[in-house]
Amino acid sequence: MIIGVSTVLFSTAFFKQYNLAISNSIALMASKMPQHQFIVIPNFQQQFECDIETSNCKIIYGNAVVTSAFKKQIWLSFKLPHFLKKHQIDCLINLDGYIASKQNIPQFTFVLDNSFLSHSKTLQSFQYKNLKQNKGLVQHFFTNNNVVKQFLIENIGLETSSVTDFQLNISNTYQALQRQQQLDTRTTFSNDENYFLYIHNALEKYDVIQLLKAFSIFKKWQKSNIKLVLYHSNLQSDKHFLAQLQLYKYRADVVLLGNNNYSHLPQIIASTYAVVLPNYQFAFPYHALAALQCNVPVIISQTPHMEPILQNAAVYLTDNKTETLTNQMQLIFKDERLRNQLIENGKLVAEQFNNTNALQILVDAISSISQF
Repeated sequence: MIIGVSTVLFSTAFFKQYNLAISNSIALMASKMPQHQFIVIPNFQQQFECDIETSNCKIIYGNAVVTSAFKKQIWLSFKLPHFLKKHQIDCLINLDGYIASKQNIPQFTFVLDNSFLSHSKTLQSFQYKNLKQNKGLVQHFFTNNNVVKQFLIENIGLETSSVTDFQLNISNTYQALQRQQQLDTRTTFSNDENYFLYIHNALEKYDVIQLLKAFSIFKKWQKSNIKLVLYHSNLQSDKHFLAQLQLYKYRADVVLLGNNNYSHLPQIIASTYAVVLPNYQFAFPYHALAALQCNVPVIISQTPHMEPILQNAAVYLTDNKTETLTNQMQLIFKDERLRNQLIENGKLVAEQFNNTNALQILVDAISSISQF
């Protein structure tokens, strides 16, 4: 059987952030079903990287431009059906949170992130309508957190039994480092000093100046040599920000990193004192989980869906105030016992994020289809 896996409707920002997680999850699916052939259908802008080797999975680009609700509708209603017919696809897995209309082949839809709740009203309306009208075409839904699950049940009208929890596969490139490896990383990126690490979340807006203000107060109170590393794809070319940064009192303690350092991100995360993520409101906390897998504590926004995921393995920000962020940075810096406990809690949380159970449901469902 030929199984299509559509990722076309992911935004470019979403895909960059979840590249390895999505690719690994697809490869893991394929490795569990070696008797079937998988065709991954990404947008022409998307690139696949993968840690898991599989011989029954190939990529055929959809070459679709889906920048508006209208173009998304054209893709789902006309171009995608043509693609499926051309490549003789027998079953479709939608990783993009939508449903291909006018199809008589089995479909499975993954609503991987509740960032769709933060879309514009036009896109919210389009996705809501797509799911509502076509839900009967889908054999089973999968989602990666309870907020999304409740939305699908309460607003789309799905039965609880038709929605299964599913977690993205955290890349095994994110691993704890030995002490010397951490020191070597700090030599390369932070002039031998320990550091807090901020990782830009492309799906949500955040004013980095607020973080700099919090770090400034932290430095004033703690008199520490610790640095702040900003991993951000745009700041290195943002002239306005760079001009402001030159006037910053602790400019020497701020390090800017970007996409040219992407290959080193696992080592950068595994060598930090703590990862600071004050801008996670809707997005699945991939980098937070990656940090926990590296035995690194996390400071993150407190939201209704964040605590069920990270549980007691993070220090939470109860509001957006600069003082709150400063206080939590101080707390994790001064209380070594708390930091160590967070690391131990994080190990347990990270272990929970595997796709075995949800994947088995999908494998069983596809196997039953292939028998007919």
